[in-house]
Amino acid sequence: MKMTYSSTQADLAENFHVQVSVKAGVALKTPLEARLLRKVLACFAAVAGLGEATLELIVIDDADMEILQRQSLDRDGPTNILSFPAAKNFPCTTRARKNKAADPVTFPGGLALSADTLEREAFLYGQDKADYCLRLLAHGFTHLLGHVHGPAMAKVEDRLRKAGLELIASDSQHIHRIQIQTQA
Repeated sequence: MKMTYSSTQADLAENFHVQVSVKAGVALKTPLEARLLRKVLACFAAVAGLGEATLELIVIDDADMEILQRQSLDRDGPTNILSFPAAKNFPCTTRARKNKAADPVTFPGGLALSADTLEREAFLYGQDKADYCLRLLAHGFTHLLGHVHGPAMAKVEDRLRKAGLELIASDSQHIHRIQIQTQA
């Protein structure tokens, strides 16, 4: 099944600004470099039909994720990804949140990804780390779009993930090669 990531969507994605911050020490655990993470999230924005917008992704370790989890959800322990819709308090590192705080269309929110949990769960589930990273990013992104867990959210996640896989497969600078697995 071919995804619908077209050149028109690529043009739209240029209007989607993504700030990626990777904590020192976790870059080697992250299967996709910051450049590719930006492109993937811009691809997601295009597939979702977002126009001009700004998003921030922070890639952190389990210790920082545990702090965020406790502060934002009052839960102990780290998790794989957290979504902070624009209305929530996202601990961003840029001025994007301050400049766009009043408009959730231009600042849909931020994502926090734990590289430690991503690595551990990909191994535990026997999944390719880059593919699992795409799954987590798609999951977090669909929450930013306002979806809640259920079949409709799963369809959107799958669509985003497949578009991300296509993008990575076509990226000549990306060394890591993924076997694209399609579900029947």
